[in-house]
Amino acid sequence: MKMTKIALAAVLAMGATVANAGPWYVDAHLGQASADMPTYTNVTLDNSDSTYSLNLGYRINDTFSIEGGYAKLGKASYSTSALTGSTSVYGSTLTLTNAVIQESYDLDGYTLGIAMDFPVSTQIDVTGRVGYISWETSHKVALTSGSVTYGGITYTGSVDLPKIDGTDLYWGLGASYKFSKEMRAGLNFTRYDIGGVDVDTWTANLRYSF
Repeated sequence: MKMTKIALAAVLAMGATVANAGPWYVDAHLGQASADMPTYTNVTLDNSDSTYSLNLGYRINDTFSIEGGYAKLGKASYSTSALTGSTSVYGSTLTLTNAVIQESYDLDGYTLGIAMDFPVSTQIDVTGRVGYISWETSHKVALTSGSVTYGGITYTGSVDLPKIDGTDLYWGLGASYKFSKEMRAGLNFTRYDIGGVDVDTWTANLRYSF
C-alpha cells in the first residue's frame, strides 16, 4: 500500500510538471518604432511609427528558446515644403506649383532567432534575443498637394517604386514578470539593422506558454 501511494504521488508530480511546463509559447509585442534615417535641408523627416510583432517559440531548456515570427516595423517618410518654380531637365521644362512631395517607406519582415532567459528572482526574468530578419519595404513617392508639370504633362497622385528587401541581424533586451507559469508580461528594446539603417523598437509584450 505504501509503495502504491509513492508510485501514485510520483505519477501525479510528473503530470503536474508536464502540465505547467509546456515548451511552446506565443509572444505578442506592441509599441513604438524609430528609424535612424539621414536628414536633409528643407526636408521634413517623420521617422517614428507604431510597431507590433507576433512570435511562436519553443523552449529548449530553462535558458534557451528558438522563436520565429512576423514584425511590422511601421512607416517613415520625407516631405518637402510647398515648392514653386521651373527648371530645365533633360531638355524639357519641369514646373512645380505649390507642390508638396512625400517619399515614404513601409517596413515589415519575418524573424528567426534565439531567446535567452536569465532569472533575477522567482517571478522576474531578463531576456536577451539575437537573430535574423528577412525584411521588405515598399517605396512610394506621392504628390500630396499642388501640381508637377513636365514636358507639357501634369502629374498627380503617387508612384509605387520597386520594393527593397534584404536579410540582416537584430538583437534585443527585455525584462518580464511572471503572473503564473503560463503567463508573463514585460518591456523590451530591440534593434534591427535594416540595410545599414538602425530601426529601434520599444515594446510591451504578453507571453503565453502551453
